[in-house]
Amino acid sequence: DWTLFKPAAFYADTSNADKNSLMGMKIVSIRDQNPAKGLPLVPATITVLDAESGIVEAVVSATYLTGVRTAASSGLATKLCRPDLEHLVVFGAGLQAECHIEAIQTAIGREIPKITIINRSEERAMALREKISCGSCDVVLLGDTQNVEKALSTADVVAATTNAVKPLFDGKVLPAGCHINGICLFYTS
Repeated sequence: DWTLFKPAAFYADTSNADKNSLMGMKIVSIRDQNPAKGLPLVPATITVLDAESGIVEAVVSATYLTGVRTAASSGLATKLCRPDLEHLVVFGAGLQAECHIEAIQTAIGREIPKITIINRSEERAMALREKISCGSCDVVLLGDTQNVEKALSTADVVAATTNAVKPLFDGKVLPAGCHINGICLFYTS
């Protein structure tokens, strides 16, 4: 478990009195035990301050915003690299997975014909399956190596939306031209 502090600043043109300079910070935590407690794996908060006075202007819950922003870049990458997407394989079944499916479908402008959700627990994968819209949706458990490889062998796009620290699959099973959206969380020892 760890927490990241991401500071930022915006300095407006000082010749225009109507524009304020702002500074802020995004605080993002990763807590492996949160999903078991019904909490988000990656809770986030943004604080915004007036740079001149130091007064807090806003505190924003940014958990969903973080998920959507991350997924939006994957949606755009998929649109540019694989607009012909027919089979999406998603590793994970949390907020990132849900946001990725929605963002990719929005970016390519249509429903994805086939989605395979690969997750450690069947319960979370089935819950995600109920939320999404697609042609057909299969659920495969991460430990079922044979069916994971079978799904990957026909994937056009893979979205790795987990905080796994070990490799999820052998890239040799992917077909030529498969596009990977890798959401990386870096761990150090």
